[in-house]
Amino acid sequence: MHVFRWFALCAVVMGVCVGVSAQDKEAAPAKAGEKIDLKINFTPGTYVVTKEVTMHVDTAGERPTASQIHTVMVMDMEVGKPDAQGNRDLAVTYRQIKFDQKQGEQAMKYDSSAGTPAEQLPPMGKMFEGMLGKTVTVTLDGHGKVSQIKGVDEMIASMLHAGMDEQAAEALKKQFGDRIAEETFGQLLIMPGKPVAKGDTWEVDKPLELPVIGSVQYTQICTLKDVSDGVATVGVKGTLRSVGGKAPTTQPGAPTMMIHEMTVEGTTLMEIATGMAKRSDVTQKGTLTVTAGEGAEKRETKITLNGTAKTTIEKK
Repeated sequence: MHVFRWFALCAVVMGVCVGVSAQDKEAAPAKAGEKIDLKINFTPGTYVVTKEVTMHVDTAGERPTASQIHTVMVMDMEVGKPDAQGNRDLAVTYRQIKFDQKQGEQAMKYDSSAGTPAEQLPPMGKMFEGMLGKTVTVTLDGHGKVSQIKGVDEMIASMLHAGMDEQAAEALKKQFGDRIAEETFGQLLIMPGKPVAKGDTWEVDKPLELPVIGSVQYTQICTLKDVSDGVATVGVKGTLRSVGGKAPTTQPGAPTMMIHEMTVEGTTLMEIATGMAKRSDVTQKGTLTVTAGEGAEKRETKITLNGTAKTTIEKK
């Protein structure tokens, strides 16, 4: 259950606001009333993507716990040339993963560069080990929408070969499908769909599917805060809730999560010419309920989450 809980929390933090980054440039004031058109493009080339997530998790119940989780994933991203219809491939390969979880006096660590023997890896480490060197290819259409995904089955098979439990791997495959990749690699959540000027705001309402959590509704208010040297600074404020206040329907007794309310706030730097988010920094706070078991064994646990997510991209 801890594997699914960790992935669900990361999906909440990382799957809502996506960013990618380069060096900041010295600010220059935008012309008053000047409108820009933010659109998805993606410049062909090779990039290094770094995702860093830090989460403070407080769990209530008979034995309340407090834990901190820190994860860093480094990936190569190859952006292909668009075809006549504007379709292009994003091939993402996992190169390095670090995971550190502390709960009281207990600690669990994994570092892909440490060369730890397979028999000494923790369960999360075995899962990560199977991701290394594997490529997931996402095809985006001319509007930035995910149209095809390849490589997920191969990555799951690699996790099994690395020693991950077969039942857990099968469940993971079901939980992490096309929708998660769509929210991770698609950048439609901050697109206004019309030219905007500094100070303009727009609202984005979007249903999402998150692992273990199921259907949620995300409402986000975006503000164009500044335009400087071809880079737009977009502020984001959003709320995330489980649809209808209900947990997803699963097999009896299977663990589920329900989001009561989650708030997201931060900024994303968008390179106007390329249509790529160049950097994203967000904070997230909220409460969830985890339900497991059935009948007399059914247990509900309240979780309070405070997290940050940073994503950067540097062109090779």
